[in-house]
Amino acid sequence: MQVRGHRLGSAALPSPAPWPRAPPPVWRSFYKGSVDCFKQGYAWFFMGYEATVNYFLQNAGPGVHTKADLNYMQVMGAGVMAGFGLWGSMFPIDTIKSKLQADNLAKPQYSSTMDCVRKVLASEGQAGLWRGFSAAMYRAIPVNAGIFLAVEGARQASSTMRRTWEHIYGAEWWAPSKRRRACF
Repeated sequence: MQVRGHRLGSAALPSPAPWPRAPPPVWRSFYKGSVDCFKQGYAWFFMGYEATVNYFLQNAGPGVHTKADLNYMQVMGAGVMAGFGLWGSMFPIDTIKSKLQADNLAKPQYSSTMDCVRKVLASEGQAGLWRGFSAAMYRAIPVNAGIFLAVEGARQASSTMRRTWEHIYGAEWWAPSKRRRACF
């Protein structure tokens, strides 16, 4: 998001910290709309991933029973679907949040989140909530494919490392000793 019209002032307020502080109104604009950020649909992110993984597991051939059995393309495809679920569910809310954060603090255009929604719908229609959506979806493809490929790769690496350590140190290498458990 680019915020135009806001500039950190050169006059710093007195501060006990060794770095200068920006005037408070500028910092307030960064937090304006942050409540809307928490309303975003991150549940759709993980639900989209798990639903796609379950689809691949149910329609897979013999020998594919767990996430570890999926190939890289299937993991990346599930990550892409997760990204589509995330951005598809949160994009209008993110647009409103961005408009609130970019609003001028001296002469605010919007008095609240609902005021912003009403004014955007009145002036731009439904399309105003979805401006830039295609760019976000194109960006979601490689980003989320990479995220979940890295997550599954790390999960498999840690599982392999755990099995190796169990082979070297025994199956209970990670468990606290009985003596320590008795103290608690």
